[in-house]
Amino acid sequence: MIEPETLDRWRTRSYRSAILKLASLLELRVIIEDAKVEGERVIMEMYKQAADAMMVHPDTVRNDIATIRNYSPENLAYWIKNGVGFSHIDMANVLQHKAKKPALQLLNECIALGNENGKTMTVNELIVFALGEKKQEPVLYRVTAMFERMGKFPTLLGWGMEKITKYNTWLDAGREFFI
Repeated sequence: MIEPETLDRWRTRSYRSAILKLASLLELRVIIEDAKVEGERVIMEMYKQAADAMMVHPDTVRNDIATIRNYSPENLAYWIKNGVGFSHIDMANVLQHKAKKPALQLLNECIALGNENGKTMTVNELIVFALGEKKQEPVLYRVTAMFERMGKFPTLLGWGMEKITKYNTWLDAGREFFI
């Protein structure tokens, strides 16, 4: 119903927005860590200043910092690049004890196992999965989903036709081998 070009534009904007938000939060996380010796009052003022610059409430900034915890910048960027949003991370943090898995593992499985369409789980699908209501998909399905994701590489990496042709030949051979 919505033009594919419009959806691509929205996807690109949303991804950039999430990455830029993450960059700001990672900078703030370092500043706050350095300021802990100065006391809570100083840190609260930093949250206010950051919130003003980010055009949100100070509690929002504080919650976002709590959400990203001490996860590595590499993990956070990987998750966002693969469609995991801040709400996913927050939910994984909340569910990790009930799931008896670290949040980091839940988030990685959210991407690796994906949903029935081979895409990253939604927040609701993550909840169901973490609480054990989702049965594990067969290995063959996961392999098929992996090849589907790999098929997107030429577009994502902006390869030329010659390289795309070689890659697709290689990918088809891999599919025949595994499936």
